[in-house]
Amino acid sequence: MSSVTTGLIQGPGKIYIAPAGTTLPGQSELTALKGGSLAGWSFLGRTTEPVSITDEPQLVEARSQQTSRLLDVAISGWETSITTTLRDIDEDTVAALLHGATAGDTVFAGLRGATQKFAFAIVGPWDGGECLIVVERGVISNGLELPFNNEEFSTVEFTLQVLEGDEIEQGYEIYIIVGEVNGDE
Repeated sequence: MSSVTTGLIQGPGKIYIAPAGTTLPGQSELTALKGGSLAGWSFLGRTTEPVSITDEPQLVEARSQQTSRLLDVAISGWETSITTTLRDIDEDTVAALLHGATAGDTVFAGLRGATQKFAFAIVGPWDGGECLIVVERGVISNGLELPFNNEEFSTVEFTLQVLEGDEIEQGYEIYIIVGEVNGDE
């Protein structure tokens, strides 16, 4: 059993990234985040596909040899992922997707072992306002396929695995901000 929310962002969204532990944006910091002036946060890319959140419970079953059905079930944990497709690819985005780093005009891919954790903010239009998804701590969990195509702009798949947070126990929050949309480029 999994719960999938698709099309949460209704239109082109923007993804921002910061080192894990950076102060998380809330509704009052939305204009600063989108304007590029929120400390520690940088623009990662625009979405070209719907943003989908998948919450999948890890179930523990209670059984008995004397019954034919489950006696009970409990949730022992959650696997949460957020997926979309990104545009606006630059060297910092490629490095983040490769779990690597940049030095000047060179991108270095990451190596085996622990990977860097990030905070993420996803902003996009919502019926009558905007939606802000904040992930306190997560890791980019997909590989990278970077097409070089002279007929269209490059896009890359983006999958974010949500990890447990300190401030947000479930790892992420969704804010629906009704009203005027401002601070866009």
